[in-house]
This record gives sequence, C-alpha cells and structure tokens, in this order.
Amino acid sequence: MECSYTLLAGPPDLDEIRRKLKEKPLKASPVPEGEDPWSYTRLLTVDYAFETETVMYDLVKNKPKAPSTIIAGNFSFDSLHHDLAGGMLCKFRLTECKTGNCGNVPDVYAAFVQGGNNIKEVLYDPTQFPGEEPRWNFLYGIINTLYTPAENGAGDEQTVDTLYGKCKVHFSRPEDKRFRRTIKNCDIKSDLDYSRIGGLQPVNYEQDATYLQNMKIDADIVVIEAVEIVTFKSPFDWRWGFTVESRTHVEITNRTMHYVKRYCEDNQTSADCAAERFGALSVGHKLYEKVLLGQESKKNELHKLVGEYRKHLFEMGDSHTCEKHSSMFAHIVREARHSSEADWKAVIMNPENEPILHVLGNVLGSLGNSQSLKIAREVLFEQGPEFLEDYLFGAAHATSTDEKWHKQMMYWMAETKGDKTKRFWKIANTVATILRRRCERTPSTQNACKKGKERIVVKFITDISDCKRDRCYLKALQVLQNIPVAMQVFAPFFNFLGFFSIEISILPVLRSSPWTALFQSQQCRTDGSTSCD
Repeated sequence: MECSYTLLAGPPDLDEIRRKLKEKPLKASPVPEGEDPWSYTRLLTVDYAFETETVMYDLVKNKPKAPSTIIAGNFSFDSLHHDLAGGMLCKFRLTECKTGNCGNVPDVYAAFVQGGNNIKEVLYDPTQFPGEEPRWNFLYGIINTLYTPAENGAGDEQTVDTLYGKCKVHFSRPEDKRFRRTIKNCDIKSDLDYSRIGGLQPVNYEQDATYLQNMKIDADIVVIEAVEIVTFKSPFDWRWGFTVESRTHVEITNRTMHYVKRYCEDNQTSADCAAERFGALSVGHKLYEKVLLGQESKKNELHKLVGEYRKHLFEMGDSHTCEKHSSMFAHIVREARHSSEADWKAVIMNPENEPILHVLGNVLGSLGNSQSLKIAREVLFEQGPEFLEDYLFGAAHATSTDEKWHKQMMYWMAETKGDKTKRFWKIANTVATILRRRCERTPSTQNACKKGKERIVVKFITDISDCKRDRCYLKALQVLQNIPVAMQVFAPFFNFLGFFSIEISILPVLRSSPWTALFQSQQCRTDGSTSCD
C-alpha cells in the first residue's frame, strides 16, 4: 500500500505577524553584549502577604473567647540557585511587619528538592542580628508549612521524622492546581521542653496545609491555607491541659523575573551555595536542630537558683517545709532543662552545695532525659552512692516520654544485673514505674502494651523474669506489679507457680497486685479447692 502526503502551504501572513509583534514586541537579549550567556540564569522574586493567628484554649467550645495573637506582614521569596541534582536554594526575607510584633527576623535560606518541595536543609543569615542565636519565628513556621519533611520519590504516604516526633505525612491533589498535605498520628517526642508551663507535655500534633498554583507552566504557589494544632496535657489528669492552634493565610502579591549572573556553579549543592556564596549558617535539616524554642535565651541561672534554695533551707532549718520549697524546686527543674553539663558539674562540685546534693539528685531524675542520667552517673554518684535513691525517686516521678532516656535506663539496669543485687532491684523498680507511665500515656500505647507490642516493655519483663532462684522470682513479681497490663503478656513468666517452694510467699504478693484472677487460680491450685469458678 502506498501512502501519499500533501503539504499545503502558502505565503506568510505578514499583516498578522506585524500585528502580533506590535502587541508583544521582541525583547532584547537580557545578557549584556560580550558576556557569556551561559553565565546568566533566570531567577524569581515572588512577594507574598501573610497573616497568622494563634489561639490557646482548653475546650473547643471556649475557643471563640480564648486569647489570640495575630502577626501580619509581607515577605519575599527569592530563588537563588538550581543544582544538577534537582535541588533549589531560596531565601525568605521579611519586607514589612504590619502588626509591629514580628521581632528580629533574619533572612532564612531553604534548600529543597524541586517538584516535591522536600526540605533538605535550612540556614540563616548571621550578619543581620550579630550575637543572636537562631530562634523559632513565623518565617520558620511558614517554611515548615510550605516544605515537606517526606523523602522525595518515596510515595504520597510516609512515616517520617518531624520537629515534633515521628509522624504520618500524606500528600494528595484534590483537584487540578490544588494540593494538600496532612501531618498527623505523631509519636510525640519529649526531649525538648515546648511549654513554659511545668508539668505539661505535648501529646498531639497535626498540620493541614493546602496550596493553590496559578498555572501548570510557572507552577507558582499563589495561596497557602494552613492549620497547625499542638495539644498539651498533664500525665496525671487528662482534663488538665490546653490546645494551641495556629491558622496561616499566605497570598501572592507580585512576581518579578530577573536575569542575573549565576551565584554558584551548577555542580554546587543548594546548601553549599548558601554557605559559601551567602555566608549562611545551618540551623538543621528536617528538624531545625539548632533553632531555639520557647523563651529568649539568657544567662543560665542554675547556680543562682540552687544558691537561693540552699540559703532558704539554712534559714528555715532542715525539718521546715513550706510552699516556697516546692516553688523553688520547680524553678530549679525548669532552669535545669536548659543547663549544660558544665553548668551541672560546677553546681555539684561546689562544696557549699554538699548539704543539698540529695535535692539535686531529685532534680536530675525529674528531668527525665539521657543527659541528666549521664550527669548523675558520672558526676553526682561519684560524690557518694547514697545519691542513687534520690535520682531514682525523681526519675519515678518524671513525666518525660523520651525514648532515648527509657533505653538508657534499661542499659543501666542491664549493667548492674550481675547476681541481681539491691542496686539492680532499685533501678528495676524505677524503670517499671517509668514504663507503666509510658503504657498509660495514650489509648494507643495502652493497647500496644496489652497486646505485647511495646518492645521495650516486653524486653523489660523478659529481663526481670530471667531468674534461677526462688527469691529472685519473688522480687520480680514485686517489681512487675508496677506494670498492670493484660495477663497474656505476663502469663509465660508465671509458669513457675506451683513448682517452687516459694509459691506460698508469692501468693500474698499476687493478692495485693492487679492480677486478682491469677491469684485466685493459684490459690485454688495451692489449697486443692474444687469450687474455683
């Protein structure tokens, strides 16, 4: 079969060409004559207006009357560099503060992967406010809303590390040019003190951000609507606490294209370009590790507060207690959260503080983090073994759910195992109390502990129940009373009942424990009763 094609063409329509040129004349080359065109690139400056409102409330019904803070103004987004790996460098800078409460806000640089907006590294300009450490502000909040901590190319549904802990991140496109990202179901970490209110800890974090693009060609984000929610609760009563909710609206106001000489070579990564070309300093990667949260930095006052406590104790006498004692103790704990190892060492080694080292042991335990355990073991316990119980008492009352601290406590317990001396059982009893609080933290953790899916709890039970002598079994049961979860978790470790002479001694322990059903069944086996339904 033969195919024939006919090309129909005629003379060009000169009038049409002239009309189009008149409407949109050809622009001269943006590259100056004599310059290498490859040394120039197209960069953008996009101006945005923003407004964010943060409200704090105890119950949703009280939200309309709750106090709130509004920050509004303008900021610009400058694209600065594109690297060969698909990365892009941009700069965020505050151009106008309309509400007058923006504070000192240095320029912030963000290195991210184009297409997915996957954040890689965040940096700041240290020259604008010399001597000031990077502190969380609304620009970091906008960047945290705009860019995702998810990994590029790993799917629309991921579980990743975020500023608040390990969270589920979901990306979707509800309709053309509209995108949505949600962050929820977080396993909140407690190694940072997010609250100025003692005794409370974050229990929930959620983010819901929607982005609208103007067109597929330029793909500029023209509108951002975002809601962030953080909930704080007391571990002792879930009715005590509050929720902080922030709503942010960002809208484009202007878009300008520039043809400029390249700031960096193509083979330089975006983060390297920011550091080498613009002198920016890193504040971290996905987690903004070096950005300070909470109150403005000030000179650490641990030494001063400990001195005031010591003076009050001497003036009132050892046997005296008053409300001021607990208040001063709380202030020491709060300041201790921001104290370095050097600060602690200076306080503990100060001969004047020897009479209150027991109190400092309580403080270190109350902090509930791996650094406090390290200081206690390497510094405090060197002053005397009697301070062990002070640390353990504070640790047993700590509200921290810091995963790293829990593991370090387990490692410490394992180191002292040996032939299971008194020291081992003291540490084990405290670890059991800590793990009990871990299990009772949320309905999810309660369920995980009941079903034996909380690995650290199962590991603890296994280690404690690894006994060869009757007295060890009795001690193990006394410790395990602190973790009253479902019987199916513990059943394998009670098989020894009825086979050891110690069982009569064990039954009173079971009688006073949460395991009433187990006690009744073993009582039946022991006394030979047949009516034990």
